Amino acid sequence: MDIETFAKGIGAFGVIYTIGRGIVEHMAGRTSKMRDEYRFAKDFFKDLKDHDNIHPYVLEKGYQAIAGTPTIKSQEVRYILTLEDSATCLKDFVLARDYLKHLNTNGNLQITFLDKYSNPQSRFWRKWLYIGLYGVLALGALSPIILLRQFGLSAKQAFTLLVLSLPLLGYYAVVSLRSAVKINRAEKLVLNQRQHTQRIITGLNS
Repeated sequence: MDIETFAKGIGAFGVIYTIGRGIVEHMAGRTSKMRDEYRFAKDFFKDLKDHDNIHPYVLEKGYQAIAGTPTIKSQEVRYILTLEDSATCLKDFVLARDYLKHLNTNGNLQITFLDKYSNPQSRFWRKWLYIGLYGVLALGALSPIILLRQFGLSAKQAFTLLVLSLPLLGYYAVVSLRSAVKINRAEKLVLNQRQHTQRIITGLNS
Protein backbone atom coordinates (compact mmCIF):
# COMPACT_ATOMS: atom_id res chain seq x y z
CA MET A 1 0.00 0.00 0.00
CA ASP A 2 1.50 3.36 -1.01
CA ILE A 3 1.39 6.55 1.03
CA GLU A 4 -1.42 8.06 -1.05
CA THR A 5 -3.70 5.06 -0.51
CA PHE A 6 -2.86 5.04 3.20
CA ALA A 7 -3.68 8.74 3.46
CA LYS A 8 -7.00 8.18 1.73
CA GLY A 9 -7.75 5.37 4.17
CA ILE A 10 -7.07 7.65 7.14
CA GLY A 11 -9.26 10.30 5.54
CA ALA A 12 -12.03 7.77 5.01
CA PHE A 13 -11.94 6.75 8.66
CA GLY A 14 -12.24 10.43 9.54
CA VAL A 15 -15.30 10.71 7.32
CA ILE A 16 -16.78 7.53 8.83
CA TYR A 17 -16.25 8.88 12.35
CA THR A 18 -17.77 12.25 11.47
CA ILE A 19 -20.81 10.67 9.83
CA GLY A 20 -21.23 8.29 12.76
CA ARG A 21 -21.02 11.12 15.26
CA GLY A 22 -23.60 13.08 13.30
CA ILE A 23 -25.96 10.09 13.33
CA VAL A 24 -25.54 9.63 17.08
CA GLU A 25 -26.16 13.33 17.76
CA HIS A 26 -29.23 13.29 15.53
CA MET A 27 -30.56 10.25 17.39
CA ALA A 28 -29.94 12.10 20.65
CA GLY A 29 -32.52 14.65 19.53
CA ARG A 30 -30.28 17.69 19.18
CA THR A 31 -32.07 18.62 15.97
CA SER A 32 -35.54 18.47 17.49
CA LYS A 33 -37.73 21.59 17.68
CA MET A 34 -37.25 22.22 21.37
CA ARG A 35 -39.35 25.36 21.47
CA ASP A 36 -42.37 23.60 19.99
CA GLU A 37 -41.91 20.72 22.41
CA TYR A 38 -41.78 23.16 25.31
CA ARG A 39 -44.96 24.97 24.26
CA PHE A 40 -46.90 21.75 23.77
CA ALA A 41 -45.73 20.25 27.07
CA LYS A 42 -46.59 23.45 28.92
CA ASP A 43 -50.11 23.56 27.45
CA PHE A 44 -50.72 19.84 27.95
CA PHE A 45 -49.68 19.81 31.60
CA LYS A 46 -51.75 22.93 32.22
CA ASP A 47 -54.79 21.10 30.82
CA LEU A 48 -54.05 18.19 33.14
CA LYS A 49 -53.93 20.54 36.11
CA ASP A 50 -57.02 22.58 35.19
CA HIS A 51 -59.33 19.76 34.05
CA ASP A 52 -60.13 16.69 36.13
CA ASN A 53 -62.19 14.80 33.55
CA ILE A 54 -60.10 14.71 30.41
CA HIS A 55 -61.21 12.00 28.00
CA PRO A 56 -58.90 8.94 28.00
CA TYR A 57 -58.40 9.30 24.25
CA VAL A 58 -57.16 12.86 24.68
CA LEU A 59 -54.84 11.75 27.49
CA GLU A 60 -53.41 8.93 25.39
CA LYS A 61 -52.81 11.19 22.41
CA GLY A 62 -51.35 13.89 24.63
CA TYR A 63 -48.81 11.58 26.22
CA GLN A 64 -47.95 10.09 22.84
CA ALA A 65 -47.38 13.60 21.50
CA ILE A 66 -45.05 14.28 24.43
CA ALA A 67 -43.13 11.13 23.47
CA GLY A 68 -43.26 12.02 19.78
CA THR A 69 -44.55 8.61 18.69
CA PRO A 70 -47.85 6.67 18.77
CA THR A 71 -46.03 3.43 19.64
CA ILE A 72 -45.62 4.40 23.30
CA LYS A 73 -48.41 3.89 25.83
CA SER A 74 -49.55 6.67 28.14
CA GLN A 75 -48.70 4.72 31.30
CA GLU A 76 -45.15 4.28 30.03
CA VAL A 77 -44.79 8.02 29.46
CA ARG A 78 -46.34 8.85 32.84
CA TYR A 79 -43.83 6.64 34.63
CA ILE A 80 -40.82 7.99 32.73
CA LEU A 81 -41.89 11.56 33.48
CA THR A 82 -41.44 10.78 37.20
CA LEU A 83 -37.75 10.02 36.70
CA GLU A 84 -34.93 12.49 37.06
CA ASP A 85 -33.79 13.94 33.73
CA SER A 86 -37.11 12.75 32.33
CA ALA A 87 -36.62 14.39 28.92
CA THR A 88 -33.49 12.34 28.25
CA CYS A 89 -35.05 9.21 29.73
CA LEU A 90 -38.08 9.55 27.47
CA LYS A 91 -35.95 10.00 24.34
CA ASP A 92 -33.88 6.98 25.35
CA PHE A 93 -36.98 4.85 25.93
CA VAL A 94 -38.51 5.80 22.57
CA LEU A 95 -35.24 5.10 20.79
CA ALA A 96 -34.49 1.81 22.57
CA ARG A 97 -38.09 0.56 22.76
CA ASP A 98 -37.25 -2.63 20.83
CA TYR A 99 -34.97 -3.73 23.69
CA LEU A 100 -37.08 -2.71 26.68
CA LYS A 101 -40.37 -3.48 28.34
CA HIS A 102 -42.48 -1.67 30.89
CA LEU A 103 -43.70 -3.63 33.89
CA ASN A 104 -47.18 -2.78 35.10
CA THR A 105 -46.14 -2.76 38.73
CA ASN A 106 -45.70 -0.16 41.43
CA GLY A 107 -42.25 0.95 42.44
CA ASN A 108 -39.20 2.66 41.05
CA LEU A 109 -38.02 -0.10 38.70
CA GLN A 110 -40.71 -0.46 36.06
CA ILE A 111 -38.46 -0.51 32.99
CA THR A 112 -36.34 -3.54 32.23
CA PHE A 113 -34.85 -5.42 29.29
CA LEU A 114 -36.79 -7.86 27.20
CA ASP A 115 -35.90 -11.40 28.15
CA LYS A 116 -33.84 -11.85 24.99
CA TYR A 117 -31.55 -8.99 26.02
CA SER A 118 -31.56 -9.41 29.80
CA ASN A 119 -28.10 -11.05 29.82
CA PRO A 120 -25.34 -8.37 29.78
CA GLN A 121 -23.17 -10.61 27.61
CA SER A 122 -25.85 -10.84 24.92
CA ARG A 123 -26.01 -7.05 24.80
CA PHE A 124 -22.21 -6.69 24.83
CA TRP A 125 -21.53 -8.85 21.79
CA ARG A 126 -24.45 -7.43 19.86
CA LYS A 127 -23.38 -3.85 20.52
CA TRP A 128 -19.79 -4.43 19.40
CA LEU A 129 -20.88 -6.52 16.46
CA TYR A 130 -23.03 -3.62 15.24
CA ILE A 131 -20.16 -1.17 15.75
CA GLY A 132 -17.83 -3.45 13.80
CA LEU A 133 -20.39 -3.82 11.02
CA TYR A 134 -20.76 -0.07 10.83
CA GLY A 135 -17.01 0.35 10.36
CA VAL A 136 -16.77 -2.36 7.69
CA LEU A 137 -19.88 -1.26 5.80
CA ALA A 138 -19.00 2.44 5.93
CA LEU A 139 -15.51 1.66 4.70
CA GLY A 140 -17.00 -0.47 1.93
CA ALA A 141 -19.30 2.37 0.95
CA LEU A 142 -16.31 4.66 0.49
CA SER A 143 -14.00 2.02 -0.99
CA PRO A 144 -14.24 3.25 -4.62
CA ILE A 145 -12.56 6.48 -3.50
CA ILE A 146 -9.99 4.78 -1.29
CA LEU A 147 -8.98 2.19 -3.87
CA LEU A 148 -9.25 4.38 -6.95
CA ARG A 149 -5.52 4.30 -7.68
CA GLN A 150 -4.96 0.85 -6.19
CA PHE A 151 -7.09 -0.79 -8.88
CA GLY A 152 -6.33 1.72 -11.60
CA LEU A 153 -9.88 3.05 -11.71
CA SER A 154 -10.70 6.15 -13.64
CA ALA A 155 -12.58 8.96 -11.92
CA LYS A 156 -15.70 8.03 -13.90
CA GLN A 157 -15.47 4.36 -12.88
CA ALA A 158 -14.90 5.28 -9.24
CA PHE A 159 -17.90 7.62 -9.28
CA THR A 160 -20.10 4.93 -10.86
CA LEU A 161 -19.10 2.43 -8.17
CA LEU A 162 -19.62 5.06 -5.46
CA VAL A 163 -23.16 5.70 -6.68
CA LEU A 164 -23.84 1.99 -6.14
CA SER A 165 -21.91 1.39 -2.93
CA LEU A 166 -22.77 4.55 -1.00
CA PRO A 167 -26.57 4.18 -0.82
CA LEU A 168 -26.50 0.38 -0.41
CA LEU A 169 -23.66 -0.17 2.03
CA GLY A 170 -24.14 3.27 3.56
CA TYR A 171 -27.75 2.44 4.45
CA TYR A 172 -26.83 -0.77 6.26
CA ALA A 173 -23.94 1.02 7.96
CA VAL A 174 -26.41 3.53 9.41
CA VAL A 175 -28.77 0.72 10.47
CA SER A 176 -25.89 -1.05 12.25
CA LEU A 177 -24.82 2.09 14.09
CA ARG A 178 -28.41 2.84 15.11
CA SER A 179 -28.71 -0.65 16.59
CA ALA A 180 -25.55 -0.17 18.65
CA VAL A 181 -26.77 3.22 19.89
CA LYS A 182 -30.16 1.75 20.82
CA ILE A 183 -28.57 -0.91 23.01
CA ASN A 184 -26.32 1.65 24.65
CA ARG A 185 -29.26 3.97 25.37
CA ALA A 186 -31.30 1.08 26.78
CA GLU A 187 -28.47 0.21 29.18
CA LYS A 188 -28.11 3.81 30.29
CA LEU A 189 -31.84 4.17 30.89
CA VAL A 190 -32.09 1.01 33.01
CA LEU A 191 -28.96 1.94 34.98
CA ASN A 192 -30.15 5.50 35.47
CA GLN A 193 -33.47 4.22 36.75
CA ARG A 194 -31.76 1.90 39.25
CA GLN A 195 -29.52 4.66 40.57
CA HIS A 196 -32.43 6.89 41.50
CA THR A 197 -32.95 7.05 45.22
CA GLN A 198 -36.04 9.15 44.84
CA ARG A 199 -38.52 9.81 42.07
CA ILE A 200 -39.65 13.30 41.15
CA ILE A 201 -43.13 14.19 42.36
CA THR A 202 -45.06 15.48 39.37
CA GLY A 203 -48.66 14.70 40.16
CA LEU A 204 -48.78 12.41 37.10
CA ASN A 205 -48.83 9.09 38.94
CA SER A 206 -52.53 8.87 39.51
